[in-house]
Amino acid sequence: MRQHKEYALKLKHEETAKPAGLWGPPRPNHDKNGTWIHKATFCPCGYFQRIKPPIIEFVASACFWESTPESEGDSMIPLSVYFVTLNEEKRLSLALEKAALVADEIVVVDSGSVDGTESVARKYGAVFIFHPWESIGHQVSFAEKCCSNRWVLRLDADEVLSDELVEEIKRVKEEPRYHGYKVRIGNMFPGRSAPIRWVKHYRWVRLYNRDAMEMSGRLGHDDVVFKIKNPRIKTLHGFVHHFSYFGLNNLFRKRLRASDMQLKRAIEERKSYSPWRMVGALPLNVLKVFILDRFFLYGFWGFIFAVSVGHHRFLKFAKFYEYDCLSKHGYLGLEDTLTDWEK
Repeated sequence: MRQHKEYALKLKHEETAKPAGLWGPPRPNHDKNGTWIHKATFCPCGYFQRIKPPIIEFVASACFWESTPESEGDSMIPLSVYFVTLNEEKRLSLALEKAALVADEIVVVDSGSVDGTESVARKYGAVFIFHPWESIGHQVSFAEKCCSNRWVLRLDADEVLSDELVEEIKRVKEEPRYHGYKVRIGNMFPGRSAPIRWVKHYRWVRLYNRDAMEMSGRLGHDDVVFKIKNPRIKTLHGFVHHFSYFGLNNLFRKRLRASDMQLKRAIEERKSYSPWRMVGALPLNVLKVFILDRFFLYGFWGFIFAVSVGHHRFLKFAKFYEYDCLSKHGYLGLEDTLTDWEK
């Protein structure tokens, strides 16, 4: 440690540039003697500045961050924010209001709304595009391809950026040090002004560079796949406020549609489920969500949400059991509807 300090002091007298990273601007590419400084060797303490490969590669993961093309220069990177919608007139305006604070372009891909969704989108200057619905995976992949910028942010119509997250995204636009960023998505219920951080929440990659990753486009999946090896990803601290609750009827209709899509995906992927899984699906998932995932902190709303999740899991296995029985035995002509799932 003493030798480390002495060497660091020696470098401080030899070089006039400030340390790199969080404590100052990046060092120049060459030192005062004309010696090349590798970009991947920036280190706050300056100790490893003179070390040459292959030692550099060994210590880089612990001490250095690799600069990206967007991190060089003073201009902010342009960002496209994209949504997929269907009859979201009542929730979309709040989402667009916050998204407009960070977006250089807003793209809304709609699958056939019959309410005022389009007028709300155009009010905020969004590019509004119709595309027929196939699955959430196909829809978000299409919307992503409609964006004109390399950096994109994906949001749903019921997802609203918190003030904290808006400021974080603005800082990312100034100096993106990672290929992608995960955002925290927390549930909102009546009477709540923000999600409870201690309750389990999703952390998904939503803000990313399309040169490094892209939407998978798989049936029923709205996740990203990586285009490069070992992309660098960071989780942001702020929340996306998820207003998924829009009345109990809407909540349970949503669960029914989601279980339909899960059955279709299971058939396509040739999966098989034991009927015994539906026996414990509802009570076990209610306990898991309410107790282990700490939704009890939301009180009775947390219990309602836990029951809806358990019911959703029950429907997934019950519908597969129904499909399996009808395909083998038939019943009052209902077997004729099986082709709807097999398309």
